Parts: sequence; C-alpha cells; structure tokens
Amino acid sequence: WRGSAGAGGYDIERAAAADGPWTRIAENVSDADIAYRPLFSDTTPCAGQTWFYRVTARNASGASRPSNVVGPAR
Repeated sequence: WRGSAGAGGYDIERAAAADGPWTRIAENVSDADIAYRPLFSDTTPCAGQTWFYRVTARNASGASRPSNVVGPAR
C-alpha cells in the first residue's frame, strides 16, 4: 500500500475469505522506519494457504475505514 499523509501507523489484517472474519496480524506499522523497503511482510502463512489482506491507517484522531481488500495471495 501507499502511505497516507497524516497517518501515524497502520494496522494490517488478514482473513481466509474476502469478507472475513479479519484477524489483526500487525499493529501500528510505520511507513517512516526504513525508506525504500517493504513496510510489512507476512511470514506466517504456510504453503498452500490462501489469504486476503486489508490495511487501516491510524493517527491521534483514531482509525480510518479499512482499505480495499487485496487477494487472494498464496
């Protein structure tokens, strides 16, 4: 994903189906930690599993609506 101006961090969620249920797998990931490197890499799935992902931006005012769902990723 591309970062959003004003976001302090991002929560990443994963689900086995595009409509959920969703599980948070990372919280408050920063897009400013390491320039020009991937923001997040999900290393927990096993071969043959299918997952869908979405991201929520956070700042001092609260959380955004979830992003569009991306997937399936295998």
